[in-house]
Amino acid sequence: MSRELLELNTEYQDDTLDEPVNTVEIHRFGHWGPGWYEIVLIHPSNELALRAADEWAAALDDYPVADEEHFSETEMNEVYEWWESSSLRDRIELLSGAGDSIFAARREEIPEDTFYFMCEHLDIV
Repeated sequence: MSRELLELNTEYQDDTLDEPVNTVEIHRFGHWGPGWYEIVLIHPSNELALRAADEWAAALDDYPVADEEHFSETEMNEVYEWWESSSLRDRIELLSGAGDSIFAARREEIPEDTFYFMCEHLDIV
């Protein structure tokens, strides 16, 4: 799972764990070995937050995206930002790898097949 996806899931988690004061703590760590990770500490007296955290963890066991709509929107925005900011040479290289016509590199819109290729092959979200 990419760092960006973890951050998106964390945003969702932060929004769903409404906590009374001093019963929920989120600790984020960066380490050269395992990388970026976080833990959530919930005081046992906050049964609502414990239940929400259990449901959230169970949902992520089946599918690692907490909020599909937010994930898709972020992915789409990053693909378009990459396309808009990339050089003609980078666009041609990408189109060639995606199997699309290199002449599409001058267009503002991304060919559909290239869009999906970018989602799968570039390190975007």
